[in-house]
Amino acid sequence: MTSEPATMIQVEDLGTRMGDRWIHRHLNLTAYTGELLGVVGASGSGKSLLLHQILGMLPAPEGRVRVRGVDIHRATPDEYQRLRKEWGILFQTGALFSAFTVFDNVAFPLREMARFGEALEEDLIRELTWLRLESVQLEPEDARKRPQELSEGMVKRAALARALILDPALILLDEPTAGLDPALAREFLDLLTELRQEMALTGLVISHDRDALATLSDRLAVLAEGRIVTVGSLEEVARSEHPFVRGLFEPSRGQKRLSRLIRSAE
Repeated sequence: MTSEPATMIQVEDLGTRMGDRWIHRHLNLTAYTGELLGVVGASGSGKSLLLHQILGMLPAPEGRVRVRGVDIHRATPDEYQRLRKEWGILFQTGALFSAFTVFDNVAFPLREMARFGEALEEDLIRELTWLRLESVQLEPEDARKRPQELSEGMVKRAALARALILDPALILLDEPTAGLDPALAREFLDLLTELRQEMALTGLVISHDRDALATLSDRLAVLAEGRIVTVGSLEEVARSEHPFVRGLFEPSRGQKRLSRLIRSAE
């Protein structure tokens, strides 16, 4: 008899209001250990807002958000700092420090450990940073550059290296292919797939890119009308009669990969 997977993220009855408009209303979402859960929604549906609420960076006016069993918005400072060390975040823009080299950007979380009383030797920091840079296929000459000297693809790789440097229990990917042309996006998705398998990554993929969602997600949750209107495997979601969900599976701009993967899974 197999046991249920542990819950990594639990969002319960989340409500978020801006003025007279509800962005989220009775939103419920569960992500389990060992899976990458894709979250898709239209522009302005509150996907990135949800991500920031899960991280505790923005308030959750109604409902609860639990990460590894801890209510993120009611956590003590010690609990929050402990959780913060256990997640890695790839922001849509990369969010690298422009004044730092790529090497120092990636090493930053390791050096921050000193703030929590867990200072690492600089030799170890350098070794771990070089290993992570190598894993995202960045060369030593790239490590000496500043973010503004990098291509969009290399910025994404450097930001991914930083997100993974602490070997996080939870990874959050916000529009991982945004800003990349189709060829670079495909290369980056292949890299993410490889690292996901090597590191057994758990977390969320928030995106409107159907190729990214089809490639990375074990399950897909669709955000519309302020709530999750359906969640399940790709083939299960494809059977939904919700108008927004049906629109997701209509080919546009030549992107037919999601539909192909669904047909192959049936």
